[in-house]
Amino acid sequence: MKNKQITFSGLPKGNILGGGIEIGPVKKLMSVFIFVLAKEALRRSKRSTLQHRAFGILEAYILTVAALEAFINEFCIEKIEQRKEAKKSTSHLKKAIYPDEHGHFMDIKQKYECVPRVLWSKSFDKGGKLWNDFVALIRLRNDIMHYTPEWESPGYVPDYLSSIYRRIVPRQAKSFNDEKTLIDILNTNKSFIDRICIPEMGMWALDTGVNMVQQFLLFCSLRDSLRDDYIMMFERARIRLPSISWGS
Repeated sequence: MKNKQITFSGLPKGNILGGGIEIGPVKKLMSVFIFVLAKEALRRSKRSTLQHRAFGILEAYILTVAALEAFINEFCIEKIEQRKEAKKSTSHLKKAIYPDEHGHFMDIKQKYECVPRVLWSKSFDKGGKLWNDFVALIRLRNDIMHYTPEWESPGYVPDYLSSIYRRIVPRQAKSFNDEKTLIDILNTNKSFIDRICIPEMGMWALDTGVNMVQQFLLFCSLRDSLRDDYIMMFERARIRLPSISWGS
């Protein structure tokens, strides 16, 4: 049975996805919408007060990880259905979506390890910058969601973020947040939240999420219609996948 298309005629004019446009199968919408929400949170943060700016950047961290998990789940579900129709095994893919006999689910990192290996015998470079950023983003999201007393320690910076600060924020560049240089951010007694609520860090998070999706889609066959569906939806959402485009 074909997936129903959905038309968002009720979206306000000028909405990032475009009111009244058919944008794809329902089950493949959620991850794209969550990426849009993360992008919009960052956009709002750039024109807000310092306090509200922080809210937008924190939203972006949480939403980007949520979008990545929604994407891998959606992709798995679609591939399971395709394999069922083709009378192919689905057991390994189901492990990425459904709980095991003990009721445990794979975590998001395990899913991005498992699914490309099962589908295409390919994997992310575990020593590469993208994978390391992905793991750091997950850890940051978890730190935000689970308060720790370490946050109160003067100058606290998690080890997994130190190298990212130095890479994404030029040493002499000013932060849009409060006109402080990178050295100020690293060496003053700012709180953990103040340290991560700078626009450069928010953009790093969103870029990491988009680049993970892009690399995942690059693993796909060029003949895979699901690949083209996602590329088209990201283009319509005005979220650029730098290395691939629809139909190529």
